Amino acid sequence: MPFASNIAAFIRSIIGIDQEDALQKYRNLINDAEMTRMQEEYLRTIIRYVCQNGDIRKEILANQPPFSGINVVNIFGDKASLLVKYVDMLHDSIA
Repeated sequence: MPFASNIAAFIRSIIGIDQEDALQKYRNLINDAEMTRMQEEYLRTIIRYVCQNGDIRKEILANQPPFSGINVVNIFGDKASLLVKYVDMLHDSIA
């Protein structure tokens, strides 16, 4: 378990997180910007990962499956920084 030293993440991995809450945080962050199908699928992958593992960090997006090998800048373009902020926001709200 990648977050064994984080008790909050461990508890979240057992009880899960509210998927709708995670999606709402992202919607608030991007301020109603339109998203492509690929962006939405990538977001759903992040939500699934957090629901299953209890937490996520930026390093995971670059180094661990199912995210490794995916060029986020190609998918999100100038919105890539918003994705990083979203991951930080998710992690901070869990930790």
